[in-house]
Amino acid sequence: MVIVFVVHHQKLVMDEFDLIFEDSDDRPVTAQNVTEFKYLECCIKETMRLYPQLPLISRRLTEDVQTGFSLISQSSCSIIYRNTDVYSEPESFKPERFLPENSIGRQPYAYIPLSACTHLYR
Repeated sequence: MVIVFVVHHQKLVMDEFDLIFEDSDDRPVTAQNVTEFKYLECCIKETMRLYPQLPLISRRLTEDVQTGFSLISQSSCSIIYRNTDVYSEPESFKPERFLPENSIGRQPYAYIPLSACTHLYR
């Protein structure tokens, strides 16, 4: 996962663990605890956005296709999902973009290609 390479975010996740577990190493994890890991959830979603399970969608077009945004040429063979209309700086690792206050107006599964939301391809 990307978080191991970003020390700042790793520290924030560890701080969240310490806050939830109150520095207790021997307490078991409960289902309630899992719901409390808000920043960790943001990091997981951001990792899935940057490195999705299906990072490449391959199709062979028989003719040019005009979308609401652009023309997809018949010679195109793939579309990579990192939409600048949905995420500013789509190449940057920014888990904070998944905090509730930063997700207003965005579909909840927009970070997962081919998920339960409407997709915009460029």
